[in-house]
Amino acid sequence: MSKLRPKVIRDPVHNIIPFEDTDCDRLLLDLINTKEFQRLRRIKQLGMSELVFPGANHSRFAHCIGVMQVARRMMDRVARLSGKKIRDDQRTAVLVAALLHDVGHGPFSHAFEKVTGESHEARTVEIIQSASTEVGKRLRRYDKQLPDRLAVFFDEDIEAEERKAAEIPDYLTQVVASQLDADRFDYLLRDSYATGTDYGRYDL
Repeated sequence: MSKLRPKVIRDPVHNIIPFEDTDCDRLLLDLINTKEFQRLRRIKQLGMSELVFPGANHSRFAHCIGVMQVARRMMDRVARLSGKKIRDDQRTAVLVAALLHDVGHGPFSHAFEKVTGESHEARTVEIIQSASTEVGKRLRRYDKQLPDRLAVFFDEDIEAEERKAAEIPDYLTQVVASQLDADRFDYLLRDSYATGTDYGRYDL
């Protein structure tokens, strides 16, 4: 396998988002390059809000990459403060879930859900677990069990046995899905930046 040249994404909120020469970061870059994820470039983060806030034309694509970076920082901080060892496979699952958490969004984001009655979470799980999507194929190529393990981040009704089998502790699933998660940490900063408002600014 050829060595991965250092890659960075420059982001207006998080500045430099690096990708190292690791199996995990290779997978993340592969997922970013799928057609399902690239589609998020055309999905507005705040739906039709740019009609009121002209600067609010940022995408779900940028937001998802930002959430991945926040999740990485959160895990690094937890490991440093608690002394807990986060396994590589657990770390990969969290970062992949953070990156893909909005891949199921339709046009105009949440406004589309009200029209179709289908949640973006349900669509996200379909994309992740499907054997015919580029996302699903890349996940299975990396680890055949990974698509099923990712369900613990998106399905609140998952059986206790399945949750236990995924071997992802609650404190890690909460990095992606909780009342104080990487998703909220990113969109507060990103949306306030794009709209020119102060309500979401804080020191991350």
